[in-house]
Amino acid sequence: MALYMAEKVMRHSRRNLYQCYNLLIFNECFQIGYVAQHSNKTNRLIAGLSTPGIRLTVTSCRGLKQSASCLTTSDLSDKPWYKRLAIQSNDKFVAFLGRLSPKAQKQYVQLVAGTTLFYYDAKHAYQLRAKIKAENLHLSDLDWRDIYIKKQISKDLTKVLPTLLLMCLPFVFYVILPILFFFPRPFLSDQFFTREQLVEYNSRFHQTRLTIHPSIVNQLVKKVEQLPNSSETQTFLDALKRLDSNMPLDSRSLLQHKELFEVVLGFNSLPRIHLVNLCQLYSLKSFLLPSHLLRSRLNKTLHFIHAMDRALLRENLQGLSQQDLEKLCFQRGLNSNDVDRAVLASWLGDWIQLSTNLTEKEESLLAHAAVLLVRGQSMRAP
Repeated sequence: MALYMAEKVMRHSRRNLYQCYNLLIFNECFQIGYVAQHSNKTNRLIAGLSTPGIRLTVTSCRGLKQSASCLTTSDLSDKPWYKRLAIQSNDKFVAFLGRLSPKAQKQYVQLVAGTTLFYYDAKHAYQLRAKIKAENLHLSDLDWRDIYIKKQISKDLTKVLPTLLLMCLPFVFYVILPILFFFPRPFLSDQFFTREQLVEYNSRFHQTRLTIHPSIVNQLVKKVEQLPNSSETQTFLDALKRLDSNMPLDSRSLLQHKELFEVVLGFNSLPRIHLVNLCQLYSLKSFLLPSHLLRSRLNKTLHFIHAMDRALLRENLQGLSQQDLEKLCFQRGLNSNDVDRAVLASWLGDWIQLSTNLTEKEESLLAHAAVLLVRGQSMRAP
């Protein structure tokens, strides 16, 4: 439903002058060769991560004091009067921002590019949803990129769609814009940020995740110590204690204890504080939510990751780019910033080996793998 609403909002914005202006007329600028300064984002469209068939002219900006859309009068001659007025008004607004603050002008151009990318990702997710329904497909029938976009857009819509709806309102746009400049992260998704910004935000978030690791390990230790003494439980306790000595675990050793995570350490047996910590690892909201909703969110997220891992196994990791590897590893708990490609591919391969040998009843182990496979890796992936 949210994807349907986003599609309608974007379509209507091209027919309404106020909305064309407030939503930055991203579609018109894009069709005539919008000049984007963030090549890593535009490459996502070209590489096929978004809707295929979109041609984007990537050139170097000759200075942000020029028009953000880099349009000429001849480019506007075949446009309706209201589109010409919207584009010319946009150019004047960009020029005004350039005189007021070059930094604000740069952020505005970045917002335009991000809105465009988000629109095409949301459109692709909407078309994918319709295709799944029409052809009765399952997640196992999709490739990993489609699964990733489907999951990520569903999450991003909850914070980006309200922001875009507010920007459609006259005059509210001028109130929202400064807020987005100073506090962008709570209201915008990854499409709106440069690579440097994403590296900074991801590093901060990973530091938060690292503070949660000891709590999750301690909760596992307490839970296992309550079990009857056996060779299996003692071996797993020794493995957990080795994590504090920077001795990493691998998928083979974890698979030996997967039966423990089916019932004893399954989601239904974990206390609420443990579920909250796991939700924080995967950037899931947990504030004031009861335990059954936390379990539902974790199950849904792990179901997507599980399906994505199976698709990656089919498609081979050798075809992944450095950016793809960084994104996939970070999603699974590893700090992938400035890490060698071979290290990322090896770690992701180990994760996939674990994931593809688990059933849905054992997905609790997959959720804990974001700690158990990561905690000892700090020396290899700073």
